[in-house]
Amino acid sequence: TPTFTRKNSWDIGILDGLEAFVGVKQAEVDKLNQVVELEKAEKQVLQDVKQAYYDYQKSVIQVNSTVKRLEYRKRLREFAEHRLSKKEIELSEYLQAESDLVREKAELHKALKEYFSAKAALNHAVGIQNFFNMENPQKK
Repeated sequence: TPTFTRKNSWDIGILDGLEAFVGVKQAEVDKLNQVVELEKAEKQVLQDVKQAYYDYQKSVIQVNSTVKRLEYRKRLREFAEHRLSKKEIELSEYLQAESDLVREKAELHKALKEYFSAKAALNHAVGIQNFFNMENPQKK
């Protein structure tokens, strides 16, 4: 009679659950990385807002200072004009006062440009959109 040998094999799946475990751990690492990136973004936003607010306050002070200097230059020019009409000064002194006034007006324009730029940057930093309403400026 022929002899039959029967072999039974039994596989143990030690590594079967390892792939799922690695997937879970990778998801946890990805989540932590996203939290770190979010914290970095929050810090950057706060820094941007702080810097924009500082620049805005600085520009407000600059505009106020320039307006005061402009008023002073206007008074000096008016005084020089009065003295010129009385022949107390030469024309060159009056022209110098006029030149100083024009130079101060240019400084005011520069300060106003910086003010509006700083205000727009602050609005952008805090998320305000449409700072300048461009739809119909005559309707105000």
